[in-house]
Amino acid sequence: MIRLSILPLFISFIFLFSCQGEFSRFQFIQDSQPIDLKEHPGIKPAEEGTFFLKDGKLQSPVYSLKEPAAIEEEGKAFSLTYSVSGTSLLVSLHRGKERDPVVVPLPENNGKRTEIRIPLDAPTLLTGFQVYADGEKGAGELFQAGLDSAFSGIKYLPDRILQGSMVQFTEKTEEMEVVLPSLSDGVVKLEYVLPGSGTEELKIPLTAANRATGEKKTLYVKPSSSGDSLYLYKEYLGFAPDRINMATRNGDFRLLAAEVLQKATEDEREPLPADLTTILHFDQAGWRSAEFELFSWNAYPRILIFDTADYSVQARLFKRLAFFVEKEGYTGTLLTNDELRGKHGWNAHDYRAEDLADFFLHADEAGFSLNREELVLKEILLDNGILSMEGGNVRPGEGGLISISRESPGYLREKFIIHEGTHGIFFTDSLYREMCFARWDELPGEGKSFWKLFFAWNNYDSDDRYLVVNEYQAYMLQQHVKRAEQYFRNHGASRWIKLNRDPEDGAVRFFNEENGVFEKYAAEMDETFHSATGFRAGDLFSIEEAE
Repeated sequence: MIRLSILPLFISFIFLFSCQGEFSRFQFIQDSQPIDLKEHPGIKPAEEGTFFLKDGKLQSPVYSLKEPAAIEEEGKAFSLTYSVSGTSLLVSLHRGKERDPVVVPLPENNGKRTEIRIPLDAPTLLTGFQVYADGEKGAGELFQAGLDSAFSGIKYLPDRILQGSMVQFTEKTEEMEVVLPSLSDGVVKLEYVLPGSGTEELKIPLTAANRATGEKKTLYVKPSSSGDSLYLYKEYLGFAPDRINMATRNGDFRLLAAEVLQKATEDEREPLPADLTTILHFDQAGWRSAEFELFSWNAYPRILIFDTADYSVQARLFKRLAFFVEKEGYTGTLLTNDELRGKHGWNAHDYRAEDLADFFLHADEAGFSLNREELVLKEILLDNGILSMEGGNVRPGEGGLISISRESPGYLREKFIIHEGTHGIFFTDSLYREMCFARWDELPGEGKSFWKLFFAWNNYDSDDRYLVVNEYQAYMLQQHVKRAEQYFRNHGASRWIKLNRDPEDGAVRFFNEENGVFEKYAAEMDETFHSATGFRAGDLFSIEEAE
């Protein structure tokens, strides 16, 4: 006979044994409260929860709820925490005299404590349950049962494995596979640990597939010190994934969670979490708004990313902001639509919470009439905590936003999202920001003169130290280190400085230094960036497609 040790959730709830099986220490938890159970046959407290042999099968007592649990809405699940080895277990869910029991096999777990969640149809009544084996050998324990929210995935928690009943997980020495329920509007979320290994660039192959159609796509997942998560959308893959295979590389890769989530389809103001590769190639036909799609960066969730349909939409959202925050000669000024007409903003944008709050506060205090898109932007920022309201006034929250546009050609979209992405990191990572200021302060005076002229030529307010340092790190990191020299020597601003400044001017002398000066400072900035984020110059991508 197998002994199943039944542990109570709350030690204070110790119920006396009754020969009629009226009370049990093994409890059913609903809404964080223990619900009284009966068991049949009733057994002694010391033997409570044991399996007994009947008809050649080991089985638990039948557990009945004193009051049936009414399941009146979708999204509820029966929860059972157990461990088992050497046999297979099944659970029978009883739904009253009018309906047949539902029998569900429980995943084998080699003795690891596992919580299984079995989705329940609504409306229905749950009156009780029983657990039994398919033979008379093996070992296992039951720990707790109850009702909880439905879960479609697998997650490694500190004290147990949480797994949905429709999920299959297989782990071998160098590969793991997760089979998940298929949802037409679902997105697969993966959480994992993928540490770097010295200077080696790790790339772990991942294959996402759809079992019904046979479609599949292979990606390479790369490590980052900012946290490892990945959201797989059909709008990026081209199909809804329901099977994931990943190499484990002898322990380098460790899965923390795999889950199918329902994509937010109703509210276009709720951001879709995504990596930068997915955002660049997300099918525009799947956008929730014709004007833009809203994302949050999976590596830095406090950064919202707007991908706009064209430059016109982008300008209506951000052009006035650009002049108010960054444009030389206009900072702090709210320009009217007539004053903005004919002026160029940017083809990509970035704004921190403090500047966004300042913009909207000034508009409120001045009674300034903003356009529809700017009012929508304000609501999005408030909904997502980038802004807050205090005493009727707009205040900064946490984070910021960046924006790119579908009107930009592909190669520029990639460069823009890297450039703007480094701004997002600068906004939200205080340690990295301090490191950037230190790098700027280490520049020789001639170097600082060059860069301030460079940014002035590009219409930035070069007297704003925060803005200058932020742009310095972004320009240095927007391309790979080896491409920095050619980029800056051929840039229009550099040529203008050389042609229009006195040859003895410090900025010109900096430019005329030996070939390699830009690569030198780009390499230094790259090392700073990598140590803080795990990313490299010219590459903020968590995944790349297999060729």
